[in-house]
Amino acid sequence: MRKLINQFCNFIFGKHNSNSLPRYWILATDMVIVALAYIIANFMLYFNKIDVSSFDWDCMILVLVVYLIAFLLSRTYDGMLRYSGFNDVRKILFSCSGAMAFLVISKLILMRVDRSLVAFIYPRYATIFYHFLVTIVLMVIMRLTIRRLYNEVYKNTESKLNAIIYGAGDAGTMLQRSTMLDTKSAYKIKAFIDDNPVRIGNEINGVRIYSSAVALDPSFVSKTAAARKSSSLACRTTSS
Repeated sequence: MRKLINQFCNFIFGKHNSNSLPRYWILATDMVIVALAYIIANFMLYFNKIDVSSFDWDCMILVLVVYLIAFLLSRTYDGMLRYSGFNDVRKILFSCSGAMAFLVISKLILMRVDRSLVAFIYPRYATIFYHFLVTIVLMVIMRLTIRRLYNEVYKNTESKLNAIIYGAGDAGTMLQRSTMLDTKSAYKIKAFIDDNPVRIGNEINGVRIYSSAVALDPSFVSKTAAARKSSSLACRTTSS
């Protein structure tokens, strides 16, 4: 199973040492998601109707064109792996909101000019809104999934230095999470140290919290040291 996953990831990522995927690959995938989201939105609205002729199929072309322009303007395809995170979600929200707003506003304006033309090329307002929501959800899920696959398959844990974070509060948790998500990080967090007895024995993202008496003991440091004779590094953070 692991070999199959590796082969799948090699097919997707190839030899992209820049920690980013090709822009055309991301843009093409996003457009497939937009089309799929349109189909899902129609099924959500008309699932109780056997006759699918009520679906707004003829209006899909306009929706695809508008979302394509929005993606190109907001550059949602840039640095998908390297910069995946809140900034990526912000771009998705901005581009999809702009596309939906354009469809709604332009439809309202054209309704005053030619209602028959609007009915032919524009989907219903409900379809526009449902499609907007489904597109955002699918795009975010796709990016999180790809990022997770990339981290699991390509992050080189053998060459990382084992490290201990002193402080299991908010700052320590943020440091551990950022280190875990950064594929180019030189450290692998092996333990937390905290003087708060309430936290001792718990885990944060699978990393156990120890007391300073236990974690700073020479035998514990030796046990968690890297196999390649690297020393364990203690990073102090402000506990909160």
